[in-house]
Formats: sequence, C-alpha cells, structure tokens
Amino acid sequence: MKIKNFELEVFFTKYEFNAPYLLTQPDCQSISINELLSYRDGAKEEFLNLSLGYTEVCGAPKLRQMVSSLYTTMDESNILIHSGAQEAIFNFMNIFLNKEDHIITQYPIYQSLFEVAASIGCDTSKWMLKQNNEGWYTDIEELENLIKPNTKLIVLNSPNNPTGYTFKEEELLKIIEIATKHNIYIFCDEVYKGLEVDNIKRPWLADLYQKGISLGVMSKSYGLSGLRIGWVATKDQDILDKLTKMKHYTSIC
Repeated sequence: MKIKNFELEVFFTKYEFNAPYLLTQPDCQSISINELLSYRDGAKEEFLNLSLGYTEVCGAPKLRQMVSSLYTTMDESNILIHSGAQEAIFNFMNIFLNKEDHIITQYPIYQSLFEVAASIGCDTSKWMLKQNNEGWYTDIEELENLIKPNTKLIVLNSPNNPTGYTFKEEELLKIIEIATKHNIYIFCDEVYKGLEVDNIKRPWLADLYQKGISLGVMSKSYGLSGLRIGWVATKDQDILDKLTKMKHYTSIC
C-alpha cells in the first residue's frame, strides 16, 4: 500500500505542541483523570482496581454495553471498539473495499475518509458541499448523479470537519433512500455528534439504515482524546466479523 501524507497531521506534528497560541484545536478542552472520576461515587476505587490485562478483541463487554446505550436500535453485539477513530476508518476501508470499487465522499472531509480508499485503488468521487450567504448546504440530486454501476460506498461526515455542516434528519433519510435504491452502504463519521451548532438532536446513521456504519469516538465532544477509544456501530454482523478479524492485525484489543 502506498498512501499520501496526512497533511493535517503533518502540520499538527510541526506546530500543535510548539505554537504559543492554538486556534485550530479539533476537540474540546480535556480534563484530568482525577476530575473525570469525581463525577461518580466509587469511580476512583473501581478505576484503581481495573486489571491491566488483555480485553476481548471486540472491546470490554461493559464498555460496549455503555456505547450501545447511545443508540436506539443497538446492543453490545452491534459495537466494535477500536483504538480511536483512525484505526476504525483504516480497518473498515480495507475490509470492505476492493480496487475495482467506486466510492462517493462528501467533501471537504477528514482526509483519511477518502485517502485510504484511494490508496487501495478505488475510484473516488467528491460530493461537494456548497456555500451561500446563509451558510453551507448540499445538493442531494447531485449525489445521485455521481453514482456509477460499481458504486459500493457513500462516505459522510456529520457534523462535518472542517465546515461544521450537519445533515438534517430529512436529508439523511433522502440519502438513505438513494443508497437503498442502488444497494449502496453508507459509512458516516459522527465523531462530532453532540456538538451541533443548532443543538438539535439527530439519530445516528446506523440506527436509520440497515447498511449503515456509524463511527464514534471519545476524543471530540467528550474531550477525552487521551483515552484512545473509538468504535463502529452497525447492524451488519458480517462487517463486524470482518472488522474483528482485521483488528487482529492492528491493535488486537
């Protein structure tokens, strides 16, 4: 595999921990372990008694159960824990896509959401966000016009990095209608869920679509990037099985 530099991370490597002022922080202000454990009685004692041994490849059952409670149609069997979101993106693209496949990615978007697919050899099309005096918007008809006979995946990011644009529920339902019509899967990066500018609560993509995969993480809206906990949620057990086996080659547990 030959993959291009992740230019945002190259930039952060140079400046993130050296610049006197940081106006590009992609997550919330974090807190100390002591402060985190103070939010629940008995949490500190429980934390100090945690075993530092291996956990299940799919993630500790209690953690998966807690993550599944964020969703309305999921239980712990629908959740696979990863070491942050980036591992989940990399693993999913590699188990799901082949070089003859075509994908459509919302754009602009986090680089790995299209670059990993491109490194596999996939044909990639960009579904461009548009902007007017009222802000960012999408053209759903344009999305359908990008579909090819070999289109296998639509990649979304909502709330969007870097624009902040967030799909309305009716827009998501229209996208799902198109994907269903053409038998296309949807991978939705939802790591900024909970930070919507309009403060409107929206359903997770995986709760709405049988062939939907939702990506979540503790780094962004929770401000707990040091924990390195991400996950995917989906009703597709075949994808979860393949992801679990791919994880044997990455973080393992």
